[in-house]
Amino acid sequence: MKVLLLAFGLFIGTVAMAQTTPALAGSDSLRAALDRLLEKQRQAWLVVGGGMAVVRGQEITYLRGVGYRDRERRLPVSPSTLWGIGSCTKAFTATAIGKLVEQGKLAWDQPVRTYLTDFRLYDDHATQHLTVRDLLGHLSGLPGHNLLWLSTGFSEDEVYRRLRYLPPTADLRQKYQYNNLMYIVAGRLIERVSGRPWPDFLRSQILDPIGMNSVYFTPTDALKTSDFSLFYPTPNGNGELPYSTTSYPRASGSIITNLTDIVRWMRLNLQQGKWQGASVIADTVLAEIHQPLVITEATAPFVNESPSMYGLGWGMSMYRGVYQISHNGGVLNFVTQLTLFPNQQLGIVVWNNTGNLFFNAVVTNTVRDALVGLPPVDWLDKAKKVADQPASGEKSGNFPRDQATTPRALSTYCGTYEHPGYGDLTIWQKGDSLQFRYYRTVSGLRHHRGDVFENAVRSQKIDQQWGNNQFIFQRDAAGLISQVTISPMPEADVSIRFSRQKSRKYSLTFPPFLGGPGCKADLVF
Repeated sequence: MKVLLLAFGLFIGTVAMAQTTPALAGSDSLRAALDRLLEKQRQAWLVVGGGMAVVRGQEITYLRGVGYRDRERRLPVSPSTLWGIGSCTKAFTATAIGKLVEQGKLAWDQPVRTYLTDFRLYDDHATQHLTVRDLLGHLSGLPGHNLLWLSTGFSEDEVYRRLRYLPPTADLRQKYQYNNLMYIVAGRLIERVSGRPWPDFLRSQILDPIGMNSVYFTPTDALKTSDFSLFYPTPNGNGELPYSTTSYPRASGSIITNLTDIVRWMRLNLQQGKWQGASVIADTVLAEIHQPLVITEATAPFVNESPSMYGLGWGMSMYRGVYQISHNGGVLNFVTQLTLFPNQQLGIVVWNNTGNLFFNAVVTNTVRDALVGLPPVDWLDKAKKVADQPASGEKSGNFPRDQATTPRALSTYCGTYEHPGYGDLTIWQKGDSLQFRYYRTVSGLRHHRGDVFENAVRSQKIDQQWGNNQFIFQRDAAGLISQVTISPMPEADVSIRFSRQKSRKYSLTFPPFLGGPGCKADLVF
């Protein structure tokens, strides 16, 4: 009760503060100050290009690109420059679901199986009782299992089918665990109920009514335009063309758009679902989407906000006594921070193409402090102290190795291993070491002890996080290697066991050639 009273007091204080804060929208001096801030932070964080938009109510206070969308060609970022907003897509997907709720075609608390009869998870109870609200609130019990869609190239149908083989790490509704796969399911749910692919339904019901005409769902479509950003894997590297980590539009993170359109999205949310006086989505439905559902236990390293919560496609928290709704998005090296202050009718979005979260956070915090009327903080200094701290657990060799032991003949470990959810893992010998391939990931293995190896090289791929994972081989009763367990599986926080595929024998008959006799041969692989 004390916590609720404190939160209520903070809300009252926030409203009072907003009423006494002078209106700065449209000020030339404000725009000049924001220009200087954006460029200073771009240089401080070695960001190639990015941008920011600020809205207050229905007014656009600021709309500006900074740096380059293509550094090599000296092409500047503009408000119409396209970039991938990543997981900020989730709020759009939740709003599309909300539109189906408004139309009476879905209910938040009905099981997903009511609408997707072929939906199946590893756990039978979760399969039968996972609701639409659970789906969007990351309460399925599943950890990320992100490699299933990041690395494999599986189709959407294949990802959906393999969900049943992915082990949970918690019971249904026991624990918040951020999960992109459940939003892929949400996209399928929209399609099944509406009869239209989720991009088409979203466009007709939400995007078109508010004039978001520069939204794309695949890089192929975005690249047909003349104003799109490259992404930069490193600040000093060459720009790369945007591409998708999947072959299909994902309701979890595939939207590509620009600042000009995003300001319309912020205004819709700040105005309780209305656009130019007309209702695009019912205010009661949008209130459900914006309502906190679960405490996430997430903390920001240099921002005073606690507790962190999650609703339906949005995160919620208190920022220095002010309530905010927000979401971050990351795809390739495009990173986005979108924040709304409903009580102040204030929205801020910041993005960059160099993968620098500190740039987004420092710019966002500085601007909202000024516009909400909070005492200034040197956010650059705070962020630099965090950025300069050595990352824990990132170096190779974290596992103490037994130097006295040597592995058995490396050839005994070679082969193809299979998991019904994760697919194939291949291990082969290269010189005096082992190599492994998991679809797009290829790396080496280093002996640890006995039948245990570890990933020798931490992957530098920007779309997957392989660390020092242990590869633990198991033998059958005959002493032959029959399984390997990756502990933990990257992006899953759970061990995954792959079973060795048996060698197959193929008998082939070759016909006579140039008058010679035919022959038979047995091939084993």
